[in-house]
Amino acid sequence: MRKMIIGGFLAVNALLLTSCLEGGQNTGSDWDYGVVETSSLSYKRIITTSKWGPLYSRVIDSDYSINDGDCVMINFSYNLNSADNQDASAKGYLTVDDQISYGLIDQGIVNPYSLTDTTRLLPNEITTFFDIENYNAYVREHLFMTPLFSTILTDQKNRYDLSFNPDQPVEESEGKRIYNFYLRVEKLEDGKAPAHENNGQTIAFNLSRIMSYINVVEKAQNKDAMYFKINYVAEFNEDSTRVQRWGATKVQSLLIPAE
Repeated sequence: MRKMIIGGFLAVNALLLTSCLEGGQNTGSDWDYGVVETSSLSYKRIITTSKWGPLYSRVIDSDYSINDGDCVMINFSYNLNSADNQDASAKGYLTVDDQISYGLIDQGIVNPYSLTDTTRLLPNEITTFFDIENYNAYVREHLFMTPLFSTILTDQKNRYDLSFNPDQPVEESEGKRIYNFYLRVEKLEDGKAPAHENNGQTIAFNLSRIMSYINVVEKAQNKDAMYFKINYVAEFNEDSTRVQRWGATKVQSLLIPAE
């Protein structure tokens, strides 16, 4: 089972990249989530990832079906001793091999100003849940998450909505100020056999407007981290006419960027 990744990704990535270059395993393979963007220094398209920081792939750089702001999941191999990586620290990115596999991750809809009615069902709404470790990643203001379903058909198409109400009182627990986000999932199209049990789909949400608001509020409280949890529709009533029960992930944290 994958471990949860929370808090301070970009700062950690800088240290991770430096430590890899100074010693340790020089070759290997891994996977990661990332956001594609054009570097203002090299003008190359870089994938800023949650665990590894900025990566450069010639394959993605030359794939014009991929655009800045797209979210991807990549499998890659690396060689820290390669000629391309001798000045990786100066370049600000690590070059990975040309045999990577990757795919676009759908981006959900974010409503940063108000909640949907938390008792009313949406059209074709379906229930969801998260595993005990609530594997999420946060990079470049995008939150990657994988909601799970008790049964889901192969290639089933869903719509994902995340809402937030800035006027909702902040929860306070053990000295933490906790913000609540609300996830809704609607089935748009059936998939095809086979059906998968306890499987999920990875989705990304651009939280830039929500985080801008929360960071201002929390800095005013002299906080250096913000805390949040994802509420999700866990159960309908017996005749499936309203939401019977909401579930919630564990409380998760992100560092507030220093100015």
